[in-house]
Amino acid sequence: MGPGRKGRGVRHRPDLYTDPETFDPDRWGPQRPQPPRNAFIPFATGARKCIGDTFAMAEATLALATITARWRLKHLPGHHQTRPVPGASIGPGELRMQPTPR
Repeated sequence: MGPGRKGRGVRHRPDLYTDPETFDPDRWGPQRPQPPRNAFIPFATGARKCIGDTFAMAEATLALATITARWRLKHLPGHHQTRPVPGASIGPGELRMQPTPR
């Protein structure tokens, strides 16, 4: 990084993006050449890390605790195997379950 660019994210690197300082949401469109896989890290780290990540984790934990305190969750027949699904984060894909009151 050159002078005055300390703390700027990878999305500002001219070696990865044409005209990186211009707002261009179409730069990730299918008609454009795709940058390397590690050239975009949304909400991930650094000075511009998502300010809601801690809240989201706390909210998800409280929601799961509330649900499981009141309901027993059982996999539906034929839906007990899950596989990781790549995306913005890795998740289990569909979890089809039957809730029954505790």
